[in-house]
Amino acid sequence: MKIFSTFFAQKWSFFAPPPQFNYKLYFTYLDENKNAIAAFEVYSSIIESKRNTRPFNGRAEMVDYTIYGSIEGIVNTIVKERTEINTEQPGLDLHNANLLAVERLNKVPEQVQGFLLLKDYAKIVGKDKMSVEKLKSVKYVTININSEEIKKFANRESKKPNVESKVIAFNPYPF
Repeated sequence: MKIFSTFFAQKWSFFAPPPQFNYKLYFTYLDENKNAIAAFEVYSSIIESKRNTRPFNGRAEMVDYTIYGSIEGIVNTIVKERTEINTEQPGLDLHNANLLAVERLNKVPEQVQGFLLLKDYAKIVGKDKMSVEKLKSVKYVTININSEEIKKFANRESKKPNVESKVIAFNPYPF
């Protein structure tokens, strides 16, 4: 029996824990004075598109894969930056380390993995959702990534709204 369990034992640690939150991606389009022209939450529409056209929607699958990968890249960069900050300043709490990491990344957004792809996707969404006249007045775009907690299975019937928190808000960037 020991030989059998040595070679055929199943380790449940290979399976990832269930996710704790979903991402929300917001694009806000601004004019030359940085006044808002339009704003869209775009990631949930990608998920909805996948859900409505199952099982074969290659475009929606690829867009989801690409956008989610960019969001994950940005989040991982924040974590990496925060770890570096905690090494430099060990007494800093998590909240302030996050704020400092986001501040550093906002100084050089082009160097953040995934940012340029999201900026390009903002152009596609803008062309798709805005009139030509509105689009001509857009000079800047802000990209915000939020996380929304997923209700536990036991609380799935709860009417309490999900809590959404900001992960990063990039400064207005030329469109």
